[in-house]
Amino acid sequence: MSVSQRRVALVEELYKQGLNEFGRLIKSSGCKSCTDMDIRIRRRDHISHFMLRSTVVFNESKKRWFFKQEARLFKWRFSSLDNEGIRQFMHINNFNFSPVSYCLL
Repeated sequence: MSVSQRRVALVEELYKQGLNEFGRLIKSSGCKSCTDMDIRIRRRDHISHFMLRSTVVFNESKKRWFFKQEARLFKWRFSSLDNEGIRQFMHINNFNFSPVSYCLL
């Protein structure tokens, strides 16, 4: 299943579960979406991650599971960014790396 197919399936499931805001968050254009509603939804998303992390911190197996899921989510979100989104991510997090390009022979 491709990234775009997974995105569609996830958004459909979120809407089916009544989590429309989070479906909207996934459908948004990443760093480019800065409407008041998008910012509010992102803030709620950040708070929910913090709250969940706070509840699993004392259980080692749950903590490992949670961090594995967070790493998967980050990988998925990062892989769906375009070049401008990656550039913004690198800038916001003070990563000063030069882009690498590949030359196929």
